Amino acid sequence: MKNVDYSNISNFNKMNSISENTFVSHLGIKVTKISKNKCEAKMKISSKLMAPNGFLHGGAVTSLADTTCGFGTMYHLQEKETFATVELKINFISTLKKGTLKCESSLVHKGKTLHVWDAKVVDEKTSKIIALFRCTQIMIKLNNKEK
Repeated sequence: MKNVDYSNISNFNKMNSISENTFVSHLGIKVTKISKNKCEAKMKISSKLMAPNGFLHGGAVTSLADTTCGFGTMYHLQEKETFATVELKINFISTLKKGTLKCESSLVHKGKTLHVWDAKVVDEKTSKIIALFRCTQIMIKLNNKEK
């Protein structure tokens, strides 16, 4: 587990910084906006994000949405706290072969233990909906050994 104090990470520059050399940076995901109830991220479509059938891989789209909601959750973390996705659902509406995807996530429920987020993945240029996403995040208290 990466040793990160998420309670000090409240802007998109810091969030992008901690993503360096991770799966998030491998996919090219960048957070562009963050606030208490919303997060926005973008991902440029490239050949490495395509499925063998020539279409955008569903896993890449899902990863963008899950990451955007995860950064939204991260914004709320306290010291000695981390999180994990415990449930997610995605509906694919359309696809793209080139351009940039934009994901906008919104906080639906913020409890002590669980957060629920909705996200919409769209074509940045046309705003055409690519996918609709919902996930549940669980807050995890770290003990001193885990931090």
